[in-house]
Amino acid sequence: MNLHRRRALKKLAVTFPAAALGGCGFMRYLPTDLCSTPGTTPGSASLLIDIHAHVFNGSDLQIADFIAHLGGYLDGVWSDVLREIGGLLQQVEWNRAPCGAKELEVLASVTCDAELGNRVRALREQSYQTALAALNNASIEFTRIRDSLPRRHYFTFAAQDTLKELNQTPYETYERQRRDRASGRPSGNSRVLHKTLFSLYDFVIQHFQYRFVNAIEYLATYETSVGQSADLVVTSFLDFDHWISQGRQTPTPIRDQIKVMERICVLSGGRVHAFVPYCPLRELETGGGVRGQDGQAMVCLKDAIMNRGFIGVKLYPPMGFAPYGNAKLQHDKPDIWQKSWLPATAKRPDFGERLDGALDLLYEWCEKENVPVMAHTSLTNAMDKDFEELGGPIYWGKAVKKHSDLRVNFGHIGGNPENQGAPRAQGFVDLMSPDQKPPAVNAYADLAYFFDAVDYPRELRHALKMLLKQNCLARERLMYGTDYQMIVAERYWGRYQKDFRRIIAKLGSEIANETGSDWSNFEQNFFGDNAVQYLGLLEPPNGRQNNRSRLEIFYRKNMLNPIWLRKLKSRSTRQTLLMP
Repeated sequence: MNLHRRRALKKLAVTFPAAALGGCGFMRYLPTDLCSTPGTTPGSASLLIDIHAHVFNGSDLQIADFIAHLGGYLDGVWSDVLREIGGLLQQVEWNRAPCGAKELEVLASVTCDAELGNRVRALREQSYQTALAALNNASIEFTRIRDSLPRRHYFTFAAQDTLKELNQTPYETYERQRRDRASGRPSGNSRVLHKTLFSLYDFVIQHFQYRFVNAIEYLATYETSVGQSADLVVTSFLDFDHWISQGRQTPTPIRDQIKVMERICVLSGGRVHAFVPYCPLRELETGGGVRGQDGQAMVCLKDAIMNRGFIGVKLYPPMGFAPYGNAKLQHDKPDIWQKSWLPATAKRPDFGERLDGALDLLYEWCEKENVPVMAHTSLTNAMDKDFEELGGPIYWGKAVKKHSDLRVNFGHIGGNPENQGAPRAQGFVDLMSPDQKPPAVNAYADLAYFFDAVDYPRELRHALKMLLKQNCLARERLMYGTDYQMIVAERYWGRYQKDFRRIIAKLGSEIANETGSDWSNFEQNFFGDNAVQYLGLLEPPNGRQNNRSRLEIFYRKNMLNPIWLRKLKSRSTRQTLLMP
């Protein structure tokens, strides 16, 4: 960077902090911050896009109500620990995690200079000490009330001992051990890695961090463990307020989460973008769902996508709605929404029809503006047994049949095809098949949080081969995702990208050998090019607006030149030069 440009940016930092953040896309100071982590080689045309990630903290989440509704859906360790202390966790995280207003205050003074690394480290340690103090208080409170709990007190016998060990560990030692848990190599011959209580504490402690610090953690971990971090990280957040908490807001409401993610996007130089959540129940509860009349959900959504650098919409059907077909669902199961925790709106005899209306309006707008939609589709996190199948291929088939131009990503592809998720995953692959009538021409799927890539790579590769080898269209539709921050609960989560790359390389080769079809571009498609198509990052056809055209306006406004865009332009230039 030349001296004149650096002085100019420094002057902007004094006058307009946001403009200084905008210059971060060009700054090169530290190896471990958002301003400088290089991602894949800038001169390479190969893109690495993480299509499914999260950057949040505890003030964004309805922790107690979510855990209470999950009941037996959590795995053993989570179930024993979290169900006992869910309420205490929410209390301490809501009180002590940085809320959106606090984060915006800090972000307003952040500039990409040589001091940022020290500042981030100080914030990490401060939040760690806050988390440890809060967890100690929660442990004391749990000890006080444990005799009234009708459980076997797993927290007493295991988690409290681990917490004591953390208290006796200096912060620098904890950080070193945390990095080893993230990026170290498995020791011995054990193949069952999975979660440990220490990794669960790492996950909880992340909930006390600033969101932009967690974003830095993601990029720095993969840069260190693999030597390659994503060119573009697509994050999303969740809106559960009306489904499980009677409309009660979290300490950081959705509108503030949008503002925080906009600033992180600019700070990252266009490297971290977000999907905005859409809750059809919020839309109905706030006067929307009627043509020509937007409720809170649509107002926030349109502003985020048109003005704040957001690039898609996140749906979460396991809360209690189908992507489409709710009217018939209510006709067939009249009592499906007669749940004690749901608001009066959900008890109406026309609730299913109104849900479909609110979703119709969303899909029509997304089709018109070329805005992608993604959803949680695995058989997890349903708030009630009646809601388990709502995010499955049957109801998504209804949605894409009516809205054939809808660009959609089936997050987690319905679940791991190696176990109980196999039929559901097969249903989504079938939905993307050209034999589908009509074919879902804009349907994609991601493999986020398939942690068997680390724990059981051989078994996962075999299961994926059985799932995909009869459908070559999967080469153009499957996408890479991590589900960060969720995978922080796993040991060696920093190995995820590297181990997945091995699986995909072998998988493409094996399917090609067994079927005689061409899978030569599968790895490049999976880790980047399919996401480019899904997100609409190429120049818009026929002059229609898409993410590329919206983002170029956003980038000019904020003085950004993201690496993913430079790569696409470089690729386009080379292709033009090679044309006869």
